Amino acid sequence: MIRKTKKYGQAGIIMIMLIFGLLMTVSTAYMKMVQTEVDILGMVDHSDRAADAAFSGINYAIALAQKNRSMFDEISGMAAVASRTYITSFANSNWSPVQIPSGVTWDNAKVKTLVASVPSDWIFLNETLDNYLIDSQTASPPYFFRVTSYPATSTTSVATTAVMLIKSQGRYYQYSDASKTSIISTFSAQLIAECKVVFKRKILQLNRYRYMPFQSDTDFFKYSPY
Repeated sequence: MIRKTKKYGQAGIIMIMLIFGLLMTVSTAYMKMVQTEVDILGMVDHSDRAADAAFSGINYAIALAQKNRSMFDEISGMAAVASRTYITSFANSNWSPVQIPSGVTWDNAKVKTLVASVPSDWIFLNETLDNYLIDSQTASPPYFFRVTSYPATSTTSVATTAVMLIKSQGRYYQYSDASKTSIISTFSAQLIAECKVVFKRKILQLNRYRYMPFQSDTDFFKYSPY
């Protein structure tokens, strides 16, 4: 009688190899998932930093506007609105359909000749960058913002004395190394803010804000309703 040998040992080795392969597959997928989550968190953090820069632009515009006494002139009406300090672009600012007073539309020609304005440009936030770390070796790149401000309108197209609108763009640059010579990504955010004029307290108060699509150089300086 011929005795048949069973290949239990080979089957066990094959089973162990399959188990190890499954474990490696699961481990690789898990590591990839963790890496993806880390990358997403980094992108969210960088986007938040761009929004922080845009908020700085809003505060900058509020501070400039509050320095002008015409901001809190409740008696002069439309004359006070036209003499407030705004942040504008000489070439692109256009406040149509804002009317100051009724029937007089403020296009680019009126804005650049009749408004007490501060020129808009990208402004670098001056701060101690060493306090912000991307990782243990690289310091955070700088933040930038630019802002524009203009009168708000009432239910009609006529400007209102009680509200001022501000649009602000913020950018956050991620550099490839600590020397900040190569930008590998740019994170951007744009906000529009509605600020109320509190005449008795003589402050310009942020009432509400919202995110909006990042506009081009031309569209950014055009009138946008809240």
